[in-house]
Amino acid sequence: MAMVMTMAMTMVMTMGESTRRCAKCSSTLRLVCLALVGLVLLSARNKVEALKFEIHQKECFDEEVKSDNEMVSGSFVMFDHDGLWRRGGMGMDFTVIAPGGRIAYSVKAKVEEEFHFRAVRRGIYRFCFENLSSYLETVVFHVNVGHHVTVDSDIAKNEHMKPVIDAIDSLADILSEVESERQYLEARGERHYDTLHSTQRRMLGYTMLEAFALLVTGVTQAYLLKRLFEKKGYDRV
Repeated sequence: MAMVMTMAMTMVMTMGESTRRCAKCSSTLRLVCLALVGLVLLSARNKVEALKFEIHQKECFDEEVKSDNEMVSGSFVMFDHDGLWRRGGMGMDFTVIAPGGRIAYSVKAKVEEEFHFRAVRRGIYRFCFENLSSYLETVVFHVNVGHHVTVDSDIAKNEHMKPVIDAIDSLADILSEVESERQYLEARGERHYDTLHSTQRRMLGYTMLEAFALLVTGVTQAYLLKRLFEKKGYDRV
């Protein structure tokens, strides 16, 4: 009888432990599914897009920051398709104006720049470019605003959700930073390629001009020497 009771208690304990394990596995699976859904939603909502536009004097663009203390990052690259030499690479002034007129970020005379700042207040932030040269300039510009995840109140009651939400938020920020860096490097590489290509064209033109000048000089010298010898021969006769 004692043996039967012991076996029954063992079976009950085993079943209880199995039930707890299944519940724990179900909770873990639920968290993983929620994390994947959160990443998909963040990826769909927070794509980093680049703008390519031309600036003659001054242009401004507005971007809404929906939460306080958001991180704002981005970059711009100025292209110089006609060659950097004739205008000396004057660059552009770049200013970010926060709600209320406060300057959140500012740089002077830059041809390329990466920027990061914290938007203390929510609202409309204005990004302004001022062209310092008298020529029309092409600029590739993108901006990215930090991410915040909102969840339903019933889900938020789970004590395990906060670390998952924080991890999703951090991962989304990292992915956006990587995408921002990739676009910046791609635009800067294209600009440097255009500058190198322009330099090669100019060097080829200078080389051809120098070769032509040497050819003209050689022909002129040969002609003058020939005339000199012809004149001396005529004088002897």
